[in-house]
Amino acid sequence: MKNLKTTNTVYSICTPFGGDYFVSYCLNTLSHGHIRKRIDSNLLLVDMQLVYGCEGGLVIALDENELKFLGMIVVASVNTGDVALVVSSEIIMDLVRIEVIHIPTKIKSNANKIVPSEGQYIVFIKCGATSGSGIILSPSIVLTWSHVVKESCHYPVEVKLRECSFTATVLFSASLLDLAILLLHPSLPANTKHLFQLSLPEGIELLGSQVHAIGYHHKSVKVTSGILSKLVCDPASSIPILIKSNASLHNGMSGGLLLHTESSIPIGILQFNMKDHASNVAFVSANFSLPLSLILEPIKQLLYDKNFKSLKKLNQKINHGKNLLSKL
Repeated sequence: MKNLKTTNTVYSICTPFGGDYFVSYCLNTLSHGHIRKRIDSNLLLVDMQLVYGCEGGLVIALDENELKFLGMIVVASVNTGDVALVVSSEIIMDLVRIEVIHIPTKIKSNANKIVPSEGQYIVFIKCGATSGSGIILSPSIVLTWSHVVKESCHYPVEVKLRECSFTATVLFSASLLDLAILLLHPSLPANTKHLFQLSLPEGIELLGSQVHAIGYHHKSVKVTSGILSKLVCDPASSIPILIKSNASLHNGMSGGLLLHTESSIPIGILQFNMKDHASNVAFVSANFSLPLSLILEPIKQLLYDKNFKSLKKLNQKINHGKNLLSKL
């Protein structure tokens, strides 16, 4: 601990929110930050995105590409600036005589990665008083959340890509899945980048990887960064049904993309922030996305084969995730 500098990247492993949420969704989630200040030889202030219940979490440091046990979070100041007070590992080991501590070995820092063409695949959507983001599936098709276009019976759906404006028709809306498919008028240029032309590879190293959240906030593209904190999988099939990250998600970014930074590959559609219902506080740095690998193929089948069964199967796959949504 004595040799660490303020430039060192640190990670926390915590189970936030206690019994208010299913433990399986938040168990051992990751966050990251940097050492802000050394108070004395045994206490540190750390800049880190945390939520309620992270006290007692393990803190590890990335030092010359090695992970070292740094200490334990004793205070997490959630409301006043994402600051944590960390007590050193030396004190903890002396007090409780810890001899062996398991530390993940696959975390690596991608802090210097730059997001290319940050606005690609993303459009701004406005319908009545509601606005949000959407992702371009093809030059004529956009995917968003149905709550973004819930007033489409009374107001036109307006879509903007950079300086160009379009109108859109809601082709399909499923309130249960909260998905909506829009048809653009006119279509985008044929050379526009879109997700249907991508081949999403399997086996990307996800947990602990740096990610970027990209969406529209106040009519302009906003990019935030963080790490992938947790993959929530369906217990029956082990298929990921939700992606948890700590990249900040602001108003209007719902419907945007979660990008795997190292590979520059989109991996999820941004959905919602976690919320403490007791205090009515939403945590912008604790949020979930729906994996693109889960939804793109069923949507293709719906559009090209008119196969609605594919969406029924999708609904079954993420039913376990919807149980979580109902409690947030």
